[in-house]
Amino acid sequence: MKHLRHALALVVFLLLPCVFPCTAFAQRALLDSLLQQWEHVRNNNDDSAKVMLMNDLSEKYRLYTNNLDNARLYASAGLQAAQRLGFQRGVGDALHRLSLVCFVQSRYDSARLYSASALKVRTNIRDTVGMGRSLNALGLTYQYQGSYDKASAYYFQALPLQEAVGDKLGLAVSCDNIGMCYRFQANYARAIEFHNRALETDRTIANINHIPYPLMGLGAVYEALRQYDKALEYYTEALKRRQDLNHRQGVALSLTALGKLYNQMGRRAEALQMQLKALALQDSINDRSGMASSLTEIGRLYASEQRFDEALAYSQRALRLAEEIGSKNIMSEANALCGEILRSQRHFEEALEYFTRSAALRDSIFNQKIAQQLADMATQRESYQKEQAFLLLAKDNELKTSWRNGLLAVLALLSALMVVVTMRYYDNKRANAEILRQQTILSEQAREIELINTELQESNNELEDKNEKLVQLNDEKNEFLGIAAHDLKSPLSSIRLLANVIYDHYPNNRPEQTRESSLLIRQLAEQMFGLIKNLLDANAIEQGMMQLAAETVDMAMTLRIILDHYMPIAAEKHIHFATTLENGLFAEADALAVEQVMENLLSNAVKFSPLGSTVHIALTKGRILHHDGSESLQNGYICICLRDAGAGILDGDKPKLFGKFARLSTRPTGNEHSTGLGLSIVKKMMEAMHGRVWCESAASDGQVGATFIALFPEAKLRSGT
Repeated sequence: MKHLRHALALVVFLLLPCVFPCTAFAQRALLDSLLQQWEHVRNNNDDSAKVMLMNDLSEKYRLYTNNLDNARLYASAGLQAAQRLGFQRGVGDALHRLSLVCFVQSRYDSARLYSASALKVRTNIRDTVGMGRSLNALGLTYQYQGSYDKASAYYFQALPLQEAVGDKLGLAVSCDNIGMCYRFQANYARAIEFHNRALETDRTIANINHIPYPLMGLGAVYEALRQYDKALEYYTEALKRRQDLNHRQGVALSLTALGKLYNQMGRRAEALQMQLKALALQDSINDRSGMASSLTEIGRLYASEQRFDEALAYSQRALRLAEEIGSKNIMSEANALCGEILRSQRHFEEALEYFTRSAALRDSIFNQKIAQQLADMATQRESYQKEQAFLLLAKDNELKTSWRNGLLAVLALLSALMVVVTMRYYDNKRANAEILRQQTILSEQAREIELINTELQESNNELEDKNEKLVQLNDEKNEFLGIAAHDLKSPLSSIRLLANVIYDHYPNNRPEQTRESSLLIRQLAEQMFGLIKNLLDANAIEQGMMQLAAETVDMAMTLRIILDHYMPIAAEKHIHFATTLENGLFAEADALAVEQVMENLLSNAVKFSPLGSTVHIALTKGRILHHDGSESLQNGYICICLRDAGAGILDGDKPKLFGKFARLSTRPTGNEHSTGLGLSIVKKMMEAMHGRVWCESAASDGQVGATFIALFPEAKLRSGT
């Protein structure tokens, strides 16, 4: 059976060119045929057939060769010719093709303007197929700017139009786009439904150029659902089809997706192979932006294997290439990756420089995008106002002409009464019709102006939101610098003082004095190291650079190691640990992250517990010990409950307990140092491991202490492990 399946697969592969004859060779032949037709008619007078040929050439250049310059030139020429002829269908088609060229170039505002104009023309001439295509194009401009609700609204408007006229090509595109919107909103069931519908439609009409898109969409959905085998199946089929079509840019995109999937599956050698193949293909077509992205992914793969020298070399190469082409997005990402690699090597000063450059690039990108949006909106509004002024002037001339003709008619009426009566009747009828027509046009223009004003108001609201986010980021940066300057200054001063004392009194120092001074220096250095580590970890989490690996963690053993480390620290305050630990409990989590979560929670308990008190720690299988003494069950989780005897958490402090740089009313009982970052890091790490953490306290009701509860996903152990 196995050999039979292989034989059948080989037969299908060999027959594919027969079933789907529109290969890359056939596409090139079709484009050459159209160019030959163009050579015969290019010098002829404009007519509708010539307009349709120019629009068709624009489409083929964009789809078959990715030559966007030629695509734009032919569409612009087709638009001008169609406008001269008054050929409205040709005008709508040319505007639609210009919108698609702008979309491929990521000029979404210009693409939206062209699509809206095309939709208006196609609506006026009742071109239902064209209306569906324009609605789809409008939706894509909103989707790629993150407005999935607006994008979905346009797709769902296009869908019934395409179903009514049987436009299966447009129907497949709409369904695939709707699937993408649902996928980005994590509604995976609906995403699978619409991607499958698009795939079935494409296969029905043998639309081999579009089939890879729903295949890639289904692969991305199953990758998000961690069903990696299914994702691999869809990605592989999409890659093979793009190879058959010789769509080199699409092949590179598929290789990149496969590389990321293999990395998710832990198959890092194959992931690296895919990324290297993508890099070679991008190099062959001089896709420098794609090369910079692939180099960054390769650097990230080497970093995950702790091959830091190679990772840094690829990351810095990506950074240099991004600087050559002026891609600030990739420059920011490459700087952040270099910083993460250097942080892992404990080169904290160099890492901080890279992180700072990455943050500055993100700020400049954001400001540049806002400025560009404002400039585009101003240009669009100015063009619209000029167009309206021209239309009003033309209408004024028409009205003056009508009045002049009316006066001439009155003079002519004096010659014969019967003629006068007849002409006045017909003149009044025409004048009334003209007035009604002008009023209708003015009403439509008023509605259009109101719509534009509404869109401008929405843009202003979006800019205000972005400005507020910029202010928030600036405040966080100032808070970061303030904490670093304040909290590092005191221990550095103490280290300098102790070092000077040791140096100045070196011949007379007693061994115990030297030992005590060295111990103090070590404690101060550990305090500064902890501060820097927290700041860098918080920054890495915010940028999504901290990658956690799912593995099986022995929770009791890990907690005992942490407790052994903290017992001397607790003993200095005469604090006792009362533990109830169930053995044989395993969590599916990142081991280093689990240790850091436990250390932060235990350190927090020791800091805020009074001298001579007891900290209760319980490790259970899903049994939660609440602060008020009650219990509850949470199946599928390993639970750590940690209760101290401190002053508790006031109601006003609870909303900011897990925030960055949190400053609470309650202070450490032994004047210990606190950056306000520990609990923020704990929450981010727990969320990344699909766990939960919260605090229960009733200080306002007179109850003593606080209870921190952390839930880790229970590992599904295989038999024999």
